[in-house]
Amino acid sequence: MMANLGIRLTPEMLAEALDMAHVCTLCKSPNAPIKALFVPPEGVSQRIGAPEGKLRLLTYALCESCFQLPGVSDLVETEILKRLGVQ
Repeated sequence: MMANLGIRLTPEMLAEALDMAHVCTLCKSPNAPIKALFVPPEGVSQRIGAPEGKLRLLTYALCESCFQLPGVSDLVETEILKRLGVQ
């Protein structure tokens, strides 16, 4: 299910945001080639500065090795929330 972001996210905006992620979120390897978006769990967007009713999307990168880790999505979520100080 797609969330209503309140803005139209154009392909250009998405490409620009993803291009800003360079370092692997898990191992800190530079020039990580895999780019992705993290959508925080319900209620977290407002705790990290999004207006009420809006989402705060976060870009991140992974190296090929970390991308292959079992449970990589959970590992990324845990790391991002830890960095944001909400876990």
